[in-house]
Amino acid sequence: MQAMRLPAIWRKLRFPLLIALALDLEISAETISVSPAADTSIFSFNPGNNLGGLSNVPLGPINRDADAQGFFQQGRILVRYDLSAQLPPGAQITGVRLRLSVVKESSGGAPLTVDLHRLLVPWAEGSAAGSSSGTSATSGQSSWQDRIKGTAAWSSPGAKAGTDYNTTFSGSTVVDNAGTYTVASTPELIADVQAWIADPASNQGWILLPRAPMIKGSAKRIFTREGGNGATLELTYTLPPPPELRLDAKRIADGRIELHFHGEPGNIYEIQFASDPVVPVWQPLTNFIVKLQPAEPLATDVTDLDHRFYRVAITGHVD
Repeated sequence: MQAMRLPAIWRKLRFPLLIALALDLEISAETISVSPAADTSIFSFNPGNNLGGLSNVPLGPINRDADAQGFFQQGRILVRYDLSAQLPPGAQITGVRLRLSVVKESSGGAPLTVDLHRLLVPWAEGSAAGSSSGTSATSGQSSWQDRIKGTAAWSSPGAKAGTDYNTTFSGSTVVDNAGTYTVASTPELIADVQAWIADPASNQGWILLPRAPMIKGSAKRIFTREGGNGATLELTYTLPPPPELRLDAKRIADGRIELHFHGEPGNIYEIQFASDPVVPVWQPLTNFIVKLQPAEPLATDVTDLDHRFYRVAITGHVD
């Protein structure tokens, strides 16, 4: 919400008995929380399985060494957010945080560092459940092997850096015991979200990767949206200030005064008047709703007073 404040200087019009007041607008930040539009895990222990319907999914290495050479069976999380209807036009992102909820970990499991990398290719959540490691992926679902079964495979199983996701990570955090953990805002996370707002078709979300070197058995189970507590995206944003509100006036004749200003779409404006500028009691004269296009509203007033003061204010907003 934009807060309005009165400027310290009054502007005198060209005729001496009328003064108009323009309102200045301060910018304030807003924060919203966005739930995932899609989330799942791809799991090397069952490389052909989809886990899209589970209430919690694996992230990190389990207690199994896949090739006896240090590759631990692991889960990687995919998450995407629909931002199209979440933010007003012109919003400038100033902060991006991601909150993860750990359900549980292996007994004696070590802390796990998790990195967020921006995904570059489409994937499909799916709806498989059945067991803690999902069930066989069907056409159109993601797994460790396929980003969209029947349509496209990952560049290499589990997704490949530089092709399937950005090589550099955008943010990171350390997760451990059951609880909530926050990926702090970074310029890279802000850039990711701002890019998705500018080009929604590029929004494939993030992949959450356990950072090497990993400690065997440090996997965690992470809540998904199906569990009612999926990874929440917190966005802080500001809106650009509207053009300065300036109320212009001119005396016509017989006590008639014309008042006009420039109105921006989406606002409800009210012209108000008062007889005392020091301790004003503002009263409404008329209002205008500016919906789709900029407008130049015009109002008239008739008064036999020698002194009258006017201002224009934004009193509400419309879609």
